[in-house]
Amino acid sequence: MTTPPLVSTPPSDAVSPCPLPSATDDFNHGVVLSARALRDNELFQVRIDKMVDKWAGSIEIGVTTHNPAYLQLPSTMTNLRSGTWMMTGNGVMHNGTTVLDEYGHNLDRLKAGDTVGGVRRDDGTLHFFVNGAAQGPAAWNVPPNVYAVVDLYGQAAQATIVEDGGELLGDTGDTGGGRRRGLGGLGGVMV
Repeated sequence: MTTPPLVSTPPSDAVSPCPLPSATDDFNHGVVLSARALRDNELFQVRIDKMVDKWAGSIEIGVTTHNPAYLQLPSTMTNLRSGTWMMTGNGVMHNGTTVLDEYGHNLDRLKAGDTVGGVRRDDGTLHFFVNGAAQGPAAWNVPPNVYAVVDLYGQAAQATIVEDGGELLGDTGDTGGGRRRGLGGLGGVMV
């Protein structure tokens, strides 16, 4: 099993070729979604490749029920008010509202080389992982057919999908090795 490919579209008012924001000039507009829905128990994980010091905050990761083919991308996924669960900082947000405080490892403390991932289990629970360590359940009753979301926010300037080669079984945080596919830089125009 492979990690779903990413899809994103340029802003509706963009002219081709559109200049991409630079991590040193803009702290958001780095939303990327999977091109297909995640399978139950499928781990989606990214490695942070590049950080900048200019901004506060860091990478955010989660899932959404919104099909990326029909979604006008927001500047950050935490602005979306429906069908979205995101781990951000050291909390979890559902539809733009914090539902868990003091959840897991603080994403704002991650550095280049660290990994963060998520999985929607077949029982409808959403779990996140930081550097392979399970952070515990973050949400319940998450519907099937959700899309993976990575939001390169704040200091996070570049990340790479880490393919784990299959489903996440049990409660292990072990994600194995595997091939890697680049996400590129900031801007939300990535394939």
